[in-house]
Formats: sequence, structure tokens, C-alpha cells
Amino acid sequence: AFNRRYDLFGQQYGQFAYSIEQNGADGYAVVANTNYDDSVYLYITAALIRLNAQGDVLSESKMLYGMSSVYGGWANNSVLASDGGVTIGGNTYPPSGIQQAAIIRYAANGDSLWLREYGHEDDSWLGRQVNRTKDGGYILAGEAADASGDFVEAFLVKTDNVGNVQW
Repeated sequence: AFNRRYDLFGQQYGQFAYSIEQNGADGYAVVANTNYDDSVYLYITAALIRLNAQGDVLSESKMLYGMSSVYGGWANNSVLASDGGVTIGGNTYPPSGIQQAAIIRYAANGDSLWLREYGHEDDSWLGRQVNRTKDGGYILAGEAADASGDFVEAFLVKTDNVGNVQW
């Protein structure tokens, strides 16, 4: 058993864990959001923390995506892949302020592999949860709001195994 606090990347910024997946009997994958300062831009980014069974950090990874902040979705927003990697449902937030839903894929060792965005350029889309589908692809659920923010509706996006939209 363990009870620990973690400071991702040693930068002492606010951090929020949203999802945890047990990776076999030997560890955990924790999805979090954190600030990350690269001395040019202060990002809010999705992060993946790999822990062993005792709670020791094996790796910390972030998803930097252009000048956009990247957020993981809400609770239970991740899914383990058969290769040991982790996939996160969430969204990007560029300087323009128009959010786009996103699927973020990490490798088994924690390296960021890819990020795909979904939505329409005039509407804000927020990805909340992703799941694997029986055909090996993904399905992302979330909410979309028109530019005025007055109209909000649910959305689903079905993709193949590398995030290409199928419907």
C-alpha cells in the first residue's frame, strides 16, 4: 500500500489526476493535467505518469502540441491498449480559444505517439471519455457548443486504431 503526492516535472505547478488504469499486476498508468513551463510558453498539458506497484514513478510524459494547451477529459477518460500503451480522450485549447476534442495516444514506455483533433472550426468541442471498440478503433464522447455558447449538444466520434474518423 502507498499514499503519495507527485510533482510532475519538478515545476511545482497545480496538477490534477483524472484517471488511473492498472497495468497488469506490476503497476499503474495515471492520467493527469499539469502546467508545464518551457521558458517560452506556459502550457496546460495532459500528462501520463507510470508507477510501479509500490507507487514509485517509472516515467512522466507530457503531450506538447504546437501552441495549444492539451487537456485530458473527465474521470475515466483513459483506456489501456493491448500493447501496454494508454489512450486518453480530451481536448486541445489553442490561442484562438476554439477548443477541439482530441484523442491522445501514448506508447507503453510513456512516449507520446500521436494526437488527433475533432470538431468544427467555429464550435468548441470537449472530449470527455474514450473507449476501445471491438474492431480495434476508438469512440470518443463529449460535448459541443456553438460559438455563442448558447447551444450545447452531445457528440460521438468513431475512429480507426490511429484516430482517423470513420463516422
